[in-house]
Amino acid sequence: MKSILSILFGLFAYLSLVAQSIPPLYQNIEKAYNDGDYAACLKYEKALSDLALQRTDTLIANAYFYLADASVQTGKIEKAIVLFEKEKSTREKLKLENTEDYSNTLSNLIYLYYEVGQYEKSGSALDLLIDNDKKNYGVTSTLYVQTILNAAETLLKIDRLKDADQLLSNTLKQQSKTSGNYALLLYKLGDIAQYSGQYRKANAALTEALPLVEKSFGKNSPEYFAVLINYGNLQMRQGKYPEAEETFDAVLELLSPKEELYVAALNDQALVYRSLAQYEKSERIFKELKSLDSATLGQEHPDYAITLSNIGLVQTDMGKYKEAEASLTASLNIQRKSSGTKTIAYARKQTNLARTYQLSDNAAKAIPLLEQAAATFKTVLGEKSPEYATALFNLGMANWKAGKGSVGIKQLKSSADIRAAVLGKKHPRYAESAQKLAEYHWSQKQKKEALLRFGEVFENYYNQIDLTFPALTEEEKAKFYYTNLRPSFDKFNAFAVAARTEIPTITADLYNHQINTKGVIMLATEKVKQGIQAANDPALSELFESWQTTKEQIAKLYGQQGQNASLDSLITEANLLEKELTRRSALFASQFIKKRSSWEAVQQQLKPNEAAVEVIRFTDYNPDMGGQFLETIRYAFLIVTKESKGQPDLIMLNNGRELESKFMNFYRNSVRFQQADNYSYKNYFEPLGDYLKKNNIQKVFLSPEGVYNQINLNSIINPFTQKYIIDEYDIHLLNNTRELTDNVVDRRVGQTPVLLGFPKFNLETNSTQQVAVTRGATRGTTRGGITRGLRGGLLRYMRGDGDGISVLPGTQKEIKEIAGLFADQPLIFMESQAAENTLKSVNNPRILHIATHGYFLEDEALGVDEKQSQFVANPLLKAGLILAGAENFLLTGTPLAEGGDDGILTAYEAMNLNLDNTDLVVLSACETGLGQIKNGEGVYGLQRAFRLAGTKNIVMSLWSVDDEATQELMSLFYKEMINGKSQHEAFRSAQQQLKEKFKQPFYWGAFIMVGK
Repeated sequence: MKSILSILFGLFAYLSLVAQSIPPLYQNIEKAYNDGDYAACLKYEKALSDLALQRTDTLIANAYFYLADASVQTGKIEKAIVLFEKEKSTREKLKLENTEDYSNTLSNLIYLYYEVGQYEKSGSALDLLIDNDKKNYGVTSTLYVQTILNAAETLLKIDRLKDADQLLSNTLKQQSKTSGNYALLLYKLGDIAQYSGQYRKANAALTEALPLVEKSFGKNSPEYFAVLINYGNLQMRQGKYPEAEETFDAVLELLSPKEELYVAALNDQALVYRSLAQYEKSERIFKELKSLDSATLGQEHPDYAITLSNIGLVQTDMGKYKEAEASLTASLNIQRKSSGTKTIAYARKQTNLARTYQLSDNAAKAIPLLEQAAATFKTVLGEKSPEYATALFNLGMANWKAGKGSVGIKQLKSSADIRAAVLGKKHPRYAESAQKLAEYHWSQKQKKEALLRFGEVFENYYNQIDLTFPALTEEEKAKFYYTNLRPSFDKFNAFAVAARTEIPTITADLYNHQINTKGVIMLATEKVKQGIQAANDPALSELFESWQTTKEQIAKLYGQQGQNASLDSLITEANLLEKELTRRSALFASQFIKKRSSWEAVQQQLKPNEAAVEVIRFTDYNPDMGGQFLETIRYAFLIVTKESKGQPDLIMLNNGRELESKFMNFYRNSVRFQQADNYSYKNYFEPLGDYLKKNNIQKVFLSPEGVYNQINLNSIINPFTQKYIIDEYDIHLLNNTRELTDNVVDRRVGQTPVLLGFPKFNLETNSTQQVAVTRGATRGTTRGGITRGLRGGLLRYMRGDGDGISVLPGTQKEIKEIAGLFADQPLIFMESQAAENTLKSVNNPRILHIATHGYFLEDEALGVDEKQSQFVANPLLKAGLILAGAENFLLTGTPLAEGGDDGILTAYEAMNLNLDNTDLVVLSACETGLGQIKNGEGVYGLQRAFRLAGTKNIVMSLWSVDDEATQELMSLFYKEMINGKSQHEAFRSAQQQLKEKFKQPFYWGAFIMVGK
């Protein structure tokens, strides 16, 4: 944290004259100074020096002040110091040490010494000033208290923290508790305590000081903002990142960017972003501050060194080790010149540089730096300080990586003990220590000790999720979770599999962590929306609508050329709106995660002959010498049945890379080319099938992960029985088997089904579409054509024969047949009415059925420039549905309406649909189940979008579907459902019936149903 005390108190100027003759030189200097002509004023420096040899009086002293301050005003700080020293010497010769002018001279020197990092000189001058001001003004005067505050800041900079605390405490006792002086001294005591790592003491002081400063100086005063910034910094150090961010946001909103306090708050806000793994944002701010510091302070200033160090920290987090080393080395060199090598400031920068060396596998360079830093922290701050603990942690890691495990583990344990005592076991830093101790015990085959440490880690992580998620946008949640938390869960998966023989019950922990983290980001986002609805707050609802409107505008601007500035502005606006929404609905939304589930709770919902199966994907991890992930990918089935005792059962598939590549290609090609597939059963299901058969399981609730999101198990044939899995087992696909424990609430309000399909893709053709298309047309696409930017990428994806987007006659028949099955007439939208704006206006139908083309833009379908665009950076923009008028937009790039609708509903836009009371969405189109797969969060595509829009169940496809077969499947499905079967039963029955007509899975097996 950069000091903000110098911002509150600047240079003093009060000059007295003793009766004496005034030489013309003095008059010229005084006039130039008063006129603000500092350059002219400084031209008299030599003449003044010559005159000073002839006479010594207050005129000479005052003239030195004018020249010194003129030097300050023109940025010549070193010259200013020399001139102020001459002023001081002159007044001492005149025996004026007890005058106010002499005190002001000392104050100015203290300030400038401090600014250039000459802390020892600043401290010596302060000792003189304290004595003078005490005699001249008294201990309750504002000037004396300002001197004490400056003294404390200087003592802090030269690491005399106990002296600073004692000085402030003694002065505090002499003040009225209702005075502004008392408030400022209390604030500074909190600042010193925070710097020393005494966070409880700091919190007590700053909490008491804040209302007192507000009362004495006002809520818009620099003093109030200074206390608020320090309080935000304390929140950050305590691991309360959302609260700290909110504090800094409040300060930055009220201050002007030109104010120095604004810069101080911005610096600390960037540190919060770093803690939340928002590295790009943090690095950008620090680089802006670097340019500002360079221009205003120079590249030898201690604050410039701090900024360089912060940049290096973020660059290390981002894996930019060479850049980080350069930044941190430069910072260390500046600090060495400024404060020497035995100070806290220098030790901090040693620690930061050493961390970069340690993470880049250069322990030999890291260890000596950390040993020196640890010694400094221990001497100055003591063995119970957080900074000493951090140095010990990094030193322990470096020694471990260097092969000195016995030395490293002692340091890691000591660090963990200090952090537990000083910060508490809920602090993120303690989790960091416990995590590495778990890995060390694992590497030493001490599996039970490792399990205990992992337990501490995850208890801490769940607390972090509870505290942090409700205040973050979905994108921020993802960055925080996947950077700070998820890697440890992945490590535990590998550990649990390795330890299961020695600790059989560990599969219970494995299952519990899986169901409590799987889809946690999506679930958190859902709960924010539910919190908004539950609040019944018109202002909050209006804010939510503004956010949705902004996201609509963003979706339309993505991919359009020449719109970057507008797009960036809208994205910023959307993020601010979303953050405000999450904060205001946080009280409700935060409650959901605190309700953890367990495998026993899932088991209670199962009947005999039923099983709950969690598919887990993980990468092997080697815990030796600091630990590293390996290239081996494994899958596991975690199985709970009514008869499970003690823990779930575990089945391993150790060939994950083959499952995701060679075997996956074989499965897809077998389906696509309608060839016999006698291998996929063995590859993907046989071990689980054998278990199910042995335990007489008929119904399976399965939550897929990884490659299992891309295959339809029902479409795989058992080569031993020549039966498809759909005929041997009743498989229910869930996002998370935890859903079995959810309370079932009837949310259905909307009753009228909505059927939308057979869009008129080109609105400029005749009103009636040609439907004479040969059998075999697919609701899918081929790749070809000429690139025309992002529109061209999509058009290329949608057409292959140059005749535009193919008409789907089956969708017309499908919509009409399904409509005829309902007793109550559904709302039907076809041809030009099957439009984007129609779909967006749909309001909570019981069933939403969409029959059209779907798409998912694989990276290989895009050109080089397209891959680098913002469009494809968001996976929810690479999947969507093609609606009326889409071909017009694809060919011309011109929106169909003033609102920007283009006939293409992306998954990003689908999230905003009003489907909170919708039971079922059927996406009767091609590849609507595809998307970008993220371990632990499922598929980022239409599936996720419609889930976030509110629907409970989704029917979607995994490959290009046959138009005629799809029409028949959907008709059968609705017929069975309307005749009384559940959605799942009706869907399974429809697929089995269609299988009798179309033997190949290509026709009947493309669709899956996922949901509760």
